[in-house]
Amino acid sequence: MKFLRLLGIVNVLILVSSLFLPWIVLRAPFIGEYRVSMVDMMLNRIRGYPGDDVKDGEGFKPSPLLSTSLIVTILLLIGSFLTSLLTLWRWKTSIFAGILQISTYIMWNISVEILKNDLASSTNETFIKNLIGDLIDLGLGVYLVLIGGIIGLAIYFLGRYMLKDRQ
Repeated sequence: MKFLRLLGIVNVLILVSSLFLPWIVLRAPFIGEYRVSMVDMMLNRIRGYPGDDVKDGEGFKPSPLLSTSLIVTILLLIGSFLTSLLTLWRWKTSIFAGILQISTYIMWNISVEILKNDLASSTNETFIKNLIGDLIDLGLGVYLVLIGGIIGLAIYFLGRYMLKDRQ
């Protein structure tokens, strides 16, 4: 059972490190990349796009659906972090941590697609609409959450196998 606790610690460390890595990467031709971590989003440190001189109140306005999906993603992430911590003491809670982490990954993908659709609908240029999909990518942080979810599920099923093996 110490092995399960070690996997639980790895899962928590992966989840914490994912907060500081980029969750979304915006690529601007001739300007560079703009990487945004979950910590940046939670602390509202996101400002204008590189080279963007947009004043407050102007520019892109996110849809209510995008705002809602981001809030749900953050709530799922907080829930997955708390259940991952519980996994250190009760390995059976790891199934909930794994499901919440995988749900966070899925919800983040939905949020990014909503963002792409919102940006595409804010312009009339067909070329820009086609280009938006290539300019916005998922960052490494969200993939770490998915890996953590897989580890969480593995903890649960390994624990059940070890428990069955003892009997």
